[in-house]
Amino acid sequence: MSYHKSNSLSFAMKIFSIRSVPGIATVIFAFGVGPSVSLGLYSISAIAKR
Repeated sequence: MSYHKSNSLSFAMKIFSIRSVPGIATVIFAFGVGPSVSLGLYSISAIAKR
């Protein structure tokens, strides 16, 4: 399991334990931010290597 996926799951579980039912925005945030940041950093490093 990747670092971002485990972070997303950890975040979702924390929200679930606090609120009991996570909203759709929380789920989208948890599973969307990690991959987006990863892709952005990968793109920047690929551009910098040129």
